[in-house]
Amino acid sequence: MNPAHHEGILDAYAQNRAEYQDYYAVYRELVKVKRELDAQITDESEKQRRIDLLSYQVQEIDDAALTAGEEQTLESRRKVLANASTIRDKIAQCYALLSGDDETPGAVDLLGEASNAVDAAAQLDGELSASAGQLLDLYYNAKDAAADLIGRLDAYDTNDAELDEIEQRIDLIYKLKRKYGDTVEDILAFGEKARQELGLIQSSQERVEHLQAEQHRLYVLAREKAETLTQTRLKAFEELNKRISGTLDFLNMPGVRMALHHARGLLASHGQDSIEFYISTNPGEDPKPLAKIASGGELSRITLAIKNAMADKDAVPTVIYDEIDSGVSGKAASRIGEVLRQSAEGHQILCITHTAQIAALADCHLLIQKNIANERTYTEIHPLDEEGRVDALAHIISGDHVTELSRANAREMLAQAHKAR
Repeated sequence: MNPAHHEGILDAYAQNRAEYQDYYAVYRELVKVKRELDAQITDESEKQRRIDLLSYQVQEIDDAALTAGEEQTLESRRKVLANASTIRDKIAQCYALLSGDDETPGAVDLLGEASNAVDAAAQLDGELSASAGQLLDLYYNAKDAAADLIGRLDAYDTNDAELDEIEQRIDLIYKLKRKYGDTVEDILAFGEKARQELGLIQSSQERVEHLQAEQHRLYVLAREKAETLTQTRLKAFEELNKRISGTLDFLNMPGVRMALHHARGLLASHGQDSIEFYISTNPGEDPKPLAKIASGGELSRITLAIKNAMADKDAVPTVIYDEIDSGVSGKAASRIGEVLRQSAEGHQILCITHTAQIAALADCHLLIQKNIANERTYTEIHPLDEEGRVDALAHIISGDHVTELSRANAREMLAQAHKAR
């Protein structure tokens, strides 16, 4: 009587298939949700660290408010500001050369004079008109350039505050490039990728919260279904135990009583129950595990009592008992035979026995023998007629020395068995 089978015995007696299926449907859904939830939060601490890192990176890049091409613009402006004094000097020098002074004419004046001279010559020779036009263009271009340069001069005043601001901005970009990419464009691309990943993780967090709520709901429901299943088993044991006790009394075991060791535990595919049959073999003794306490003969009769109690619940058409009479006396063996015969009304019972009292009560007697032929061992099964049964029972009673007395005893046992049918 393996304890692992005890729960199955109660379920078979309780006929609680519907209750079990109701429970298992919820339990299966609970397991499914739990597996998905476990996959989502395999390492919650690592996930949170990732969220913190991505949030920091996105915030740092957003706070920088970078724009594409900004670094090149800043570098150009820094170069100008850093060299403002030199640029002013060169512009002033160029303007002086173009404009001249009170004593020395500048390039603009000289170009004007040159243009006037060629224009006068062109009045005499038309082929000089093109040259006159070019010189006139040079004059006006030089004059415009001089005006433009003098207008730009104030723009190159030294501005240390702006230069410091640009230096700080370039330094910020440099630090961000060390973290996120070689260019401003790379940094912006990194930030967008981090933002997308953060969004996915945060949306998965919402999924986790949903799964946690669903897991709780299913767990509560599964416990309710499991408790319903438990009650069918407890009720089944009460009824089954009454039947078993009656059969044990008949089998000359009036002091033997069964008890159920039951505990509610974690939910599993079979429910919440931990079940094992306990037995007290003597009045006043505390029940102990059936598998450890019962002797061979006791265990045989207890097994038979359980099977007999299950007769109208068990769907198994054929039951085989292998030496169920092992370790029992003649009177107990007779009672075992009678219980077997009762069980045979609803099942086909095959019983391997070395007890005459049990064999005599059978409807059909098969003799199993081993024979050796041509150096090989053969197992033979022989259906026995009435005389064959007498001979077989006589051998069981007296061994190899069959006497007329043992044959007569065998005939009497068969006659009594026929009358009892």
